[in-house]
Amino acid sequence: MAEVPKAKAPRAASPNPAGPGRKMSDEDRREVIDTLKSKRLVIPEEGLKRIAEHKYVAGVYTPMDNVMNEYVWTPMSEYIPKGLAPNTITVSGLVIQILGYCVVAWYCPDFRSAAPRLAYLFAAFTVWAYQTLDALDGKQARRTGSSSPLGQLFDHGCDSVVLIFLSMLMGMSLHLGFSVRCVSLIGCMLLPFWVCQWTEYHTHSLPTNVAGLIGVTEAQFGSIMVCLANVYDTGFWNYQVGGSMPAWWCGHETCPIELSDYIVWINQLILVFSCSQCLFSVLSTVKRKGAAIIQMLPTFMIAGVGYAWCVMVSHAHPRLVFFTLGVKFSHISCQMIVAAMAHTEYPVFQWHLLPLPLIFVITSLGLLPRHEEVMLGSYAAISMYTFWKWIQDVIEEISQYIGIKTFTLGPRERPTASKDK
Repeated sequence: MAEVPKAKAPRAASPNPAGPGRKMSDEDRREVIDTLKSKRLVIPEEGLKRIAEHKYVAGVYTPMDNVMNEYVWTPMSEYIPKGLAPNTITVSGLVIQILGYCVVAWYCPDFRSAAPRLAYLFAAFTVWAYQTLDALDGKQARRTGSSSPLGQLFDHGCDSVVLIFLSMLMGMSLHLGFSVRCVSLIGCMLLPFWVCQWTEYHTHSLPTNVAGLIGVTEAQFGSIMVCLANVYDTGFWNYQVGGSMPAWWCGHETCPIELSDYIVWINQLILVFSCSQCLFSVLSTVKRKGAAIIQMLPTFMIAGVGYAWCVMVSHAHPRLVFFTLGVKFSHISCQMIVAAMAHTEYPVFQWHLLPLPLIFVITSLGLLPRHEEVMLGSYAAISMYTFWKWIQDVIEEISQYIGIKTFTLGPRERPTASKDK
């Protein structure tokens, strides 16, 4: 199911962003800035000041959110040890979701093969586990008085990474193969997330659902049902309902219409509604409408390369292609999250995306047939390192500036010149 950010009580609404019992003074922050400038400064000083003052404004809960909050998430939150940091809960959910993907991906290198039924059962559990931990981290932050803007970055940043693996898991669970319908499903799960972050950047309010009815909770339950249908019958989504689809849709040869196609079409419909809702909200708010639209170019460039790869390259490695595209998507999504909190300019020109279309052209023309996967794999590895290094620097700057620890509770010690040396 297409995903949009879930309505949550704000993790960034703590009255004391420096942590319980301590408030960063101007002198403290001046020393932090001086220390960071001696290394590098990814976020401008004024941006860090705005992040420290940032207040997260989310949309309304969906009916399913209300039910889960009352009967599941709130009761469960009472059993979490108070010494456990919210960001630790967030990252734990991310790791669990990656494991769910890996178990199924081991058996489905072509996105068409079937995995053992227990693999799909485990995958369904990991989706539920991430959903639950993703809801509990904010409750833990408020219980411990440790809410901060860093929590929002962790929360939504982990969501963007999870979407890489969850969208690929859904493509495998629906047995879509390396095809336009597969990249369409993946795009329907990724694009609304970025568009919602883009909307927050311009309107300072994050849309969390479509028409107050469909949000992340509903989408996650849909994903769970997709996995569980394979537990019942691994061929369930391949059930033919009559008619046929063209080769460009199916993956280089015609195919009958299957139940999985209906899931893709439903997600495309949700994508249109969610993106239209965000587009209307932004265009009715901003003055420089053209500049706002241009910010979409990197995202749609990634989507365009994905579609072209499926149509023009029949011998590609699906997991590697989709993972590489997903890493780039997550990187630019996190850039938008930080830009929205810091009120800084979102970089339209993304230099790290430049090799992607070049590798596609080399692959589609067969210029280096023995080295295609090596090139793409190397680019994926470099992309992971670039993303990791960027997010590591951003986390360090935010956590030091607002004076909190990342994975443990409590304030940081006040920086001193002797310690810096």
